[in-house]
Amino acid sequence: MFECKNWNSKVSKEKILALKSIIEDIPNSVGVMVAPKGYQIGAKKFAEHHGIN
Repeated sequence: MFECKNWNSKVSKEKILALKSIIEDIPNSVGVMVAPKGYQIGAKKFAEHHGIN
């Protein structure tokens, strides 16, 4: 699952949680989110902990 976010702000933890939920619904899947502005601190830590790159 790939998601690209071209927003004017950093990606929030809530958006990473939503991606994690989608990944859990698809067996043997991996999540990658691309965001030019980066991620909020909590979002980045959460993503790393759950294997979302």
